[in-house]
Amino acid sequence: MGNKMLIIDGHSLAHRAFHALKDQQLRTAEGLPTSAVYGVATMVLRLLEDETPDYLVVAEDLGKTFRHELYAEYKGTRKELDADLCCQFPYIKEFYESLGAQVIGVVGYEADDVIGTMARQAQEAGLEVCVVTGDKDTFQLVEDGVCIYYTRRGITDLVRVTDAYLLEKHGLSAGQWADFKALRGDPADNIPGIPGIGEKTATKLLTEFQSLDALLSDPEQIKNEKLKNLLITHKEDAQRWQELTTIRRDVPLPLKPSACQFTADYEHLGAFFQKMEFRSLQSKLKLKGSGPQATVGEVLTPVTSIVSGEELPAFLEGSAKQPVAFQFLATEATWQRGEVLGVAFSKTHDDHCYLPLSGEKQSWPEPLVRWLADPEARKLAHDGKTQMVLADHYGMTWDGLEFDTLIAAYLVSGGRWKLTLENTALTLLGLELPPLTDERGKQREIYSLPPDWTEEVLAAEGARRSAAVLKLYPRLKEQIELEGVNQLFYEVEMPL
Repeated sequence: MGNKMLIIDGHSLAHRAFHALKDQQLRTAEGLPTSAVYGVATMVLRLLEDETPDYLVVAEDLGKTFRHELYAEYKGTRKELDADLCCQFPYIKEFYESLGAQVIGVVGYEADDVIGTMARQAQEAGLEVCVVTGDKDTFQLVEDGVCIYYTRRGITDLVRVTDAYLLEKHGLSAGQWADFKALRGDPADNIPGIPGIGEKTATKLLTEFQSLDALLSDPEQIKNEKLKNLLITHKEDAQRWQELTTIRRDVPLPLKPSACQFTADYEHLGAFFQKMEFRSLQSKLKLKGSGPQATVGEVLTPVTSIVSGEELPAFLEGSAKQPVAFQFLATEATWQRGEVLGVAFSKTHDDHCYLPLSGEKQSWPEPLVRWLADPEARKLAHDGKTQMVLADHYGMTWDGLEFDTLIAAYLVSGGRWKLTLENTALTLLGLELPPLTDERGKQREIYSLPPDWTEEVLAAEGARRSAAVLKLYPRLKEQIELEGVNQLFYEVEMPL
């Protein structure tokens, strides 16, 4: 076993993640907010990759503490927590437990005190300690063998706080940080500080006299009469603020550092991601080959034939009466450029085919060109606009799009899921379209595929998607009727 411990400030990271991703409004199909859970999970998985800790602890808050007894107004100006964040706390804790981390909270103490005590005990056990937090109070814990990763912004902007950083950035040592906040005050915690002493004065006093204790023990040494009188008058206040700002390192923890050894439990984590509908995170676990492969739904695997241009008319026969779902596959699809590899078709749930194409216009057979341009040939697609752009790059006219599952999903989802074909099929049908990954494990999209994939692989992946569109068509058509947005869909959105 190695000797690195990672301690996470659970409450702080939850706040950071929630506010960083609040605008994305991530929710499960049932409407549960998940932005904070997703943000925390993303950040922690990245930290585990970067830091590879041997021990993992998550510190949590458990309500009011001894600080509230010392000062009733402690943190009294804080706004009530957003309801969308509050409901996510149990799931954030479940994430940590599924991962295999030890979550520790102690009644009467803050998470900072748990962090301070665990860091001390870990150091005494010979461990290197890294603390991840968005709370500057923890800066006082920095010393040889203990560093702070401070989350400045969002969930990716971390700064490594050391004694050298504190001296350069704030002109203080870690040992002076609690005294600095006691003198200056801390609006975030509603600690008033000493009247008339701001940031610059507090820093200057501590630079000259080293500590608040030294100042209070002999205030006569202060040459500035005003400051001297302030400290004499507010001595008891200063001592109370100092007790509030100082992190305790003697909390009776339920676990010793040795009980916090960490091995990621990818099996339980994969099940948790499935429950929270975090398909992208679950895919990352699969790409890493970590633990059993959790299945998020029935894998859609249609039997597909590869056809030539001459064989295509026979397949498409009757499409005026029965809509055909189709999906272009491409290496690139932008307004400026597009290169198509082929197109997949699904006519019934048992009838699928794939037509290979090259990057040249001449490779598009006449039967395909006629079918695309025929307004009577009923077509189904997901994100028809992108596919129209692809066809336009080859000078092809496209008409007869009867139903776009992307537009339909947008109208009925209410923001409950991401509108990719993969997410929509999984959410509404319980069908999984496995991620597209190249030989190096890099995830691909249907319009950014490697040009060297075989026709067999392209046929299978393309038909999966055209088959999903075909299966979604009746379900979304029904949902549009139930939601009462028929006119909006057929008369406004689809013509656009």
